[in-house]
Amino acid sequence: MTEIDALLEAGLKAYGNSDSDTAARCWRRVLELQPTNAQAKDFLITAGFELSVATAQAASAAQDAQQGSGPRGELRSRVETLLKERKLEQALDELDRSRTRFPDDPSISRSIRLLRDRLVLEYGKRLGKLDDVPCLAVSREAIARARPASEELALVKLVDGIASLGDIVRGSQFGRFETYRAFVRFVERGWIQLRAPTGTWNPRELLGADVFDALRRAGAADAAAPAIPAGFPPIKDHPTQPTPPTPAQLRSAQFEQSLEDGLSALLRRHYAEAFTAFSRAAQIDPSDRTVQANLLRLKQLGFGNESKS
Repeated sequence: MTEIDALLEAGLKAYGNSDSDTAARCWRRVLELQPTNAQAKDFLITAGFELSVATAQAASAAQDAQQGSGPRGELRSRVETLLKERKLEQALDELDRSRTRFPDDPSISRSIRLLRDRLVLEYGKRLGKLDDVPCLAVSREAIARARPASEELALVKLVDGIASLGDIVRGSQFGRFETYRAFVRFVERGWIQLRAPTGTWNPRELLGADVFDALRRAGAADAAAPAIPAGFPPIKDHPTQPTPPTPAQLRSAQFEQSLEDGLSALLRRHYAEAFTAFSRAAQIDPSDRTVQANLLRLKQLGFGNESKS
């Protein structure tokens, strides 16, 4: 890799990490070493930096000399016009379509990378804070009827009114660019609204203090228990028959099962199922604070009525 190529790549990497100043220094250094390098000029323009008149004229002259009026020159001209008009998505579409026509041209792949990073910045400005929480503004059925792309439909399923936009972007299998672009489209279509976070769920409240206490007790018991020697014979038969449970013990078992079902559904984000299980537990023991705390939180999120089930 030549010094010119290394500087071009270093600029792309810096720009992808939101370090625009370092990217500009790399590309301007390319133009110092090779004033006729049209690619460095294109990168600077795409990233929104100004060029001196002399630099722009030298790069344009080199571009005309190298590519003339052939297909590559026409492509570059169309893309540059779109960039000057700030039609970044159309410019990206143009480059994506041209990749198969010119598979041996690395400048196209580099330009696509740069444009995607530039668009991520633009999308981020339009969406606002990553801490904001996307909430559905229409029903999932209405979205499905609109027949969105499969990746858009998969991302809609991640909108639960709890996970922040940043959480969804970090966990998305489609990458930053596709995820940001999809959520900008969701907002434009009126499918979602972005709201400031109302607070975080305390894990002790989410799972319940009793669960944490039980885990702590189990850990202490395991640490204190003597080790079983290798080859120790297992007990096959208990000397006494088990005593049948009393009605009070049976009610307790039903409560514990309902609580466990609710916590399990909550962790799987099956909120309507969690609300049903916690409601069963509340009927058995309405004074349990863990059950009531989780029911209150789910009600605040709108679960517990027929429209959310």
